[in-house]
Amino acid sequence: MTKLIMIIKDSPASPSAAAALAGTTDGPANDEGSLSDAKGLAKEAAFLFQNRRFQECVEILSQIFDKKRGDAKVLHNIAIAEYF
Repeated sequence: MTKLIMIIKDSPASPSAAAALAGTTDGPANDEGSLSDAKGLAKEAAFLFQNRRFQECVEILSQIFDKKRGDAKVLHNIAIAEYF
């Protein structure tokens, strides 16, 4: 389970995503806002996963996937949460 939590937290899709998650202002404003939202959702998903609320976790991860289309790590985390 710990690995899933780490993957959720460490899932930037590009260098500009990593910068936005680190709290810098590099990159377009829209990306920064979406990534900021994704970071908050990732924390919520991690909390839900740790508390064995897997269906709710999948719902939150799906919201992250909507913001970060094509992110393989998000898809991986969804698959893991659905497994449980």
